[in-house]
Amino acid sequence: VFLAFHSKAITIEWKAKKTGDVVTTSAAPGDNLLRLAQRHEIPLEGACEGVVACSTCHCILEPGLYDSLPEASEKEEDMLD
Repeated sequence: VFLAFHSKAITIEWKAKKTGDVVTTSAAPGDNLLRLAQRHEIPLEGACEGVVACSTCHCILEPGLYDSLPEASEKEEDMLD
């Protein structure tokens, strides 16, 4: 998943791991990526329906984007435990 920040809109490029096909969508800051994928028929499992309990909807970010994100908060870290 590639996120490009443009004013209030975010462009997301979803790249299929197996085929390399790319689907481009738009989102707003704070949108739920699982719901966005489902809305655009992108196969992202989300077995727990997005309550952060199963880890099936993980996305891989480009290293530069990942490195630009703030450190996870204690609450976020707790959700992963």
